[in-house]
Amino acid sequence: MEWFNDWKECVSLCHENQPFHSRHRLIEQLSQLPKRGNGATPILAARLGHVAAYVVIHPGCFCSIGGVFLPKPMQAEDAVRAGKLLNLLIDQASRETELVQAITYAGDDNAILEACYAVAGLKRIADLNQMECSLTVPRTVPLQSHQSNHLRDNTTINKTTIEAEIDYVPWEPALSDLFTQVVDRTYVGTLDVPELNGIRDSNNTLLGYAACLPHSKRPWWILRQPNGECIGCLLLCPYSDFAELVYIGLVPESRGRGYSRSIMQFAHEWTLERGLQRMVLAVDHRNEPAIRLYRRLGYEVIGSVTAWMRTAQTTFGTQLTHLDFR
Repeated sequence: MEWFNDWKECVSLCHENQPFHSRHRLIEQLSQLPKRGNGATPILAARLGHVAAYVVIHPGCFCSIGGVFLPKPMQAEDAVRAGKLLNLLIDQASRETELVQAITYAGDDNAILEACYAVAGLKRIADLNQMECSLTVPRTVPLQSHQSNHLRDNTTINKTTIEAEIDYVPWEPALSDLFTQVVDRTYVGTLDVPELNGIRDSNNTLLGYAACLPHSKRPWWILRQPNGECIGCLLLCPYSDFAELVYIGLVPESRGRGYSRSIMQFAHEWTLERGLQRMVLAVDHRNEPAIRLYRRLGYEVIGSVTAWMRTAQTTFGTQLTHLDFR
């Protein structure tokens, strides 16, 4: 394996089929990622023979497969060589990560890429629907302020809906432990990529989510009933012209009680109050109750992706025939 002197060269090579402006934007985004704990770049880029690949180490002990370059015309052994290269890069990243993930996009010719992932020990775990909604429709259920003085500031709100009694308690450092406990409880019996339950430490998951935020504020809430019982959590991420529903979770005993619609309305209201009129999300295609709700609220499927995963400690050498290809 030979390291690239400049990871940008590898990124450009792996995405050579994309327009120049797309590659340039990607390199800009990667350049803004935080350094690793030792001060090194979060991008590991290398070549093995005629193939090249790079991985990205993210905050929260998480590693993603960034891209793979295969020469044309491609020889049969190139896919295996690329898989071996990915495995070597993952081994390098495993000292700092607990989970490795990759994404393939529907409609692309992914057969060779998927073979590379399988050789590297990644397993296909879920197909996700990418959904989007325009938030131009006026609200139909009035919202009533229900704030505590110690939670009040200019960027977060704490409201109770009339439709369902929920207190939205904004995240703050003092609530970190409680927030983690609530997130852990929402993973129990979840229909949204249940394969990830128990794989990652929730603190690391939340650190990864926080690193994606464009500002220091975290638009996250613990959801409580007026009697103080925690029923779930809501995580949003605003961008320049849209907001992302990062995660919405309810504890098992609070599911099926009509909370989700009110929570989504709160998310829409919060987004509109910040001048944003689009909400995007990704949902496991097996999570039929959530998909039905999103469709009723006006969301439409705009694409789909497949998620691949392996833990950093997975032993190399997994055979293609041992993987579950759906």
